[in-house]
Amino acid sequence: MAENHQEVTLFAALLGSFVANYVHAIVDFIWWVPACLILLLMQAACACRLYQITRRRRNTDRFEEPVIYFPRFIIWGVSCFVALIAGWMVQQAHGVWMGEQDYQAFQRLALVNTEPTDAMGTPSESLADTFNETTSANSGFSAEQRLAYAQQQLVERVNLLIQAALKNPNDVELRAKVAEGYLIYFELLQSKSDNPMSTQQIRDTVYASGFTSQDEMHEWLKRAFGNNVQFLYAAHQHTLAALRLCPLQGDVYLQYAQLAFLDGAPEEAIESCLSQAQEVRPFDADVLFERGRFEWTRGEYETGLNLWKEAFHQEVRIQKRIIRLVSGPLPPKTVVEFFEPDWLALRRIVQQYRNIQDPEMLNEVLSIYALRAIQEAAREGNDEAVNAWVQAAQAYRELDQLQNAEQCLIAAIKRYPHNYTLHESYAKLLYSMSRMEEAEKELRWCLDYKPDDQALRRRYELVQSKRLRNFSPVQLTSGQEEEANH
Repeated sequence: MAENHQEVTLFAALLGSFVANYVHAIVDFIWWVPACLILLLMQAACACRLYQITRRRRNTDRFEEPVIYFPRFIIWGVSCFVALIAGWMVQQAHGVWMGEQDYQAFQRLALVNTEPTDAMGTPSESLADTFNETTSANSGFSAEQRLAYAQQQLVERVNLLIQAALKNPNDVELRAKVAEGYLIYFELLQSKSDNPMSTQQIRDTVYASGFTSQDEMHEWLKRAFGNNVQFLYAAHQHTLAALRLCPLQGDVYLQYAQLAFLDGAPEEAIESCLSQAQEVRPFDADVLFERGRFEWTRGEYETGLNLWKEAFHQEVRIQKRIIRLVSGPLPPKTVVEFFEPDWLALRRIVQQYRNIQDPEMLNEVLSIYALRAIQEAAREGNDEAVNAWVQAAQAYRELDQLQNAEQCLIAAIKRYPHNYTLHESYAKLLYSMSRMEEAEKELRWCLDYKPDDQALRRRYELVQSKRLRNFSPVQLTSGQEEEANH
């Protein structure tokens, strides 16, 4: 009975794990992944062994298991075959291992040179995003120095990717990134050439020119862009290689949409590539963004906006692109109501309208931002409530609504009476309103909190001197007047 109980327990555990694995396989492709298939093989081995144990125990006739002998040539043949397969697998794995070293170096270089711009910013592996962030980073260097540094880093990263792809040519991700690197490098060289046309402009020109053959088109490309065009061809070849390796990569279809003209594909191929990308990756942020931009450029604004709305809350880098495109053509109220941005996204929208330098739009978005900041500050469990109150006050100050700004800070100080930032902000506001006595009081509180802060002490003395000068019964302008009054 004890043995029967053990067998039932083993069978129940095995059956439960197999059913869970099978149900998972119905809705997912786990049995296509070798590492996941190992679990199924282990379950099969356990079932086989359990069958052997129960069969042997229930067989009352004791007899020796028959021994099967194989001829020696079969044993040697199977051994040689296994050795060949093992050698081939080691050779394939060696390329993966060697390529992984260069790819890890590429990722480290990307991590070092990526500077998140806000709390939601995360280092991106995209070459284009990293290049743009490096060139626009506020690092204290001139624009020319930042551009030269970004170009140098781009070349180093592309070289690392090329080395990794040469050692591991069957990695679709590497091939796609190498293609992206070549394409960006081509754009970079084009920006400094005598004929500075982007890939999209070249594509549109080819379609508008109506070349009679591909040879004619390729001859024009060589004449127009010289040696730079070799990088465009390299990007095209690696993109095709990535598609052959895995036709389920949405971002590769997006890249091929830019380069399909090199194969003589008609202009309709752009939409076909975007549709295929959306078919295989319907929820991918890059795919949704590019498809939305395609619809936007051909006048289907509602369709484009709906696609952008799906991608808006997925990735920060895509969110920033959408904000740059819609801020300006659309008023702030429409942008906020349609995309329903969270607190950090709204801050990015405000910054973009600030960059546009349209006072009317900036005032409109600041009013929305101030009200949203008050709501954010009042939200329960918000660890950044103090910062939200300060942001609301700053927005009202920029709108020249000083009373609203003061009300925000007074409400915040009532709730957080011992917060230094709130008292300092209130002192600055009172100073800007020329209420020196109250500003002196707030700065006195701040000085008690930070008695060794010399800059704060100088501000306190400045406010104190202005208060005394404003309330002096005799306004002194020179030493002679002082003596005359005495």
